[in-house]
Amino acid sequence: MTHDTNQEDSPPQGKDAHEPLAGSLLHVRLGSSKGRSVRAHTDGIKQFEKIEREGVTGLEGTISQWSVVGIIFGTKTGKPCGDDYRFFELVPSDTTERLHLDDMYWIEGFFEVKARHYGVKKAHQAFKTFKARGHQVHH
Repeated sequence: MTHDTNQEDSPPQGKDAHEPLAGSLLHVRLGSSKGRSVRAHTDGIKQFEKIEREGVTGLEGTISQWSVVGIIFGTKTGKPCGDDYRFFELVPSDTTERLHLDDMYWIEGFFEVKARHYGVKKAHQAFKTFKARGHQVHH
């Protein structure tokens, strides 16, 4: 899993260019295939369509009017100590970011990572705790 930063795009202009951009549109692809999965919780408005193409099954679309997103990326290898899970809590920002899993699944837009948890147990616990705060699940 890698974390790419794209500094080429300019953030939308608001009252203050450094003020968090609550509700900025996020572009996402969630789902699972070939031992990989990405799920998300959010308080925003989701507009997804089901996809089955390029070896990818899941949902693709946008999240708008959000203030927080929890997203978990997972890779199952079936080997001892081979599974890799990472949870990220995202908040609005004035910089463009992109998180992805092998370019099959991703989230991109104006956000920053507020918290991160690595490892199967820590990532799952963080995702479960985030869900318990009342956010909706999509995968």
